[in-house]
Amino acid sequence: MMKNNYPIRYVALIGFIAVTYVFTLNSCTKDSGPLYVDPIIPEDTTIVDTVEFPTVSFYDDIVPIFTVHCVQCHPPTAEVNLLPEKAYNSLVNKVSPVYSPSVRVVPFYPDSSVIWHKLINSFEFGIEMPPKGPLDFEDLELIETWILEGALEN
Repeated sequence: MMKNNYPIRYVALIGFIAVTYVFTLNSCTKDSGPLYVDPIIPEDTTIVDTVEFPTVSFYDDIVPIFTVHCVQCHPPTAEVNLLPEKAYNSLVNKVSPVYSPSVRVVPFYPDSSVIWHKLINSFEFGIEMPPKGPLDFEDLELIETWILEGALEN
């Protein structure tokens, strides 16, 4: 005759559930929740202005580059007029008809700007500008920074 083991298994299962329940109740308290840590306040509480202002001015830094190197080929009668009073509106957010739908200057994105590719001679948009030879490193850096800072009319 075979002995029935169900009552022992049943008692073991009830014991396991009871122990688990007790441990669960002991680990949860009414004060559980996010841990609060006192903030560390530095002794020097000087407020630092974190707003970054553009470092490159279109009219003070970029237009002089165009005046020296570009106006000869881009006079008032040209599609891209680089005279000081017209240069900004000829460049920023303007589709280049020759390389449509690409834009001449895309604020914040030099690598998406036709002018940048022409200045660095990437061969993606025709010949290098200016055709007499590349701009010096400082001028290229100013133009790149101006575009990265949003190509502002400042």
